[in-house]
Amino acid sequence: MLEFVGRQEWLDRPSYRLENVLSFGYNAFGGARNRVTNALNGVWLGHPVHPPLASLASGVLAATMALDALAVGDAVTGRRTPGAHRLATYTLGVGIAANVGAAATGITDWQHTHEQDRRIGLVHGLLNMTATALYGFSWQSRRRGHRLRGITLSTIGYTISLGSGYLGGHLVFASGIGTDMSGPRLAARTWTPVLPEHMLPDGALRHVEADGFGIVLGRDDQSVIAVGPYCPHLAAPMADGWIDRGRIVCPWHGSQFDTSTGAVVRGPASTPLPCYHTRINNGYIEVRTQTTPQAASTESAALENASEPTTCNRPGPAGAASQRTGAGKKHSEQDQPAISPPSHNRSDQTHERQTP
Repeated sequence: MLEFVGRQEWLDRPSYRLENVLSFGYNAFGGARNRVTNALNGVWLGHPVHPPLASLASGVLAATMALDALAVGDAVTGRRTPGAHRLATYTLGVGIAANVGAAATGITDWQHTHEQDRRIGLVHGLLNMTATALYGFSWQSRRRGHRLRGITLSTIGYTISLGSGYLGGHLVFASGIGTDMSGPRLAARTWTPVLPEHMLPDGALRHVEADGFGIVLGRDDQSVIAVGPYCPHLAAPMADGWIDRGRIVCPWHGSQFDTSTGAVVRGPASTPLPCYHTRINNGYIEVRTQTTPQAASTESAALENASEPTTCNRPGPAGAASQRTGAGKKHSEQDQPAISPPSHNRSDQTHERQTP
């Protein structure tokens, strides 16, 4: 079924029209647009909001099915379970609310998918909307005393939800939608030279290797930064991005990360970008990860005494960010303008998913 849905190219036209409607709706918030989309993408939570809301909906709706089965069993056997119908109506209402929240967050995540994942996601959402509508009619019927009709409608809706959940599970576990796709992380705890300093002009981003792991180097306001090679959102190559006012920007969907900490400033990414300490030693850029707990404690104390915050590109007690050490040859920095985004809209392009 997944392959069949993924091949339905006729779904592309309505899906892109829906994306345009979503973009128009988000832009209607004006200056609050980023705050709204960040909230829906889960930037504040550190991962997408859709999965926990979907799990909540699945749980309470399963409880509704169990209570309905108990009520039907009572009708057949003549027993009576006090409060079963009332509690089922309550859990159904919670499930409807959770489904609405899951739809709002899910469609925000879906907006930036491509090709087969976009088609499967569209069908997933349509099935969920159909199921939610049936749950709404069921809740209304129960409130009016039509219990059998309500049970029938919610049972049909739950069956549809199971099929929709199968599609959603594929998007997460097979395609990685909503997971951290930043790739393997550098594990070097000692300073590792990766690139001559003069080969990294101001404002540039460059992909290099360190101990067999890919990292992206950049120079921002005279400081050298080192981050993971792929965007956590959908594995876009960060070396193709650009630096803008203290932020490194994803080239595909415009996620923005703080160059000092890797924290998400703007979605759709919700997971921070991996980042590493840097320094310049004898004309070479060197990188490393976090040190051992004992060394980290010593470094923290040194930084605290120096009244300096700990940031991604600070080497700790060795000094300030991108500190120059040794007596190596000094290279003059090339005066080049900061990289700016191209004139066309990158988010409208279709990209193949890349893996490290």
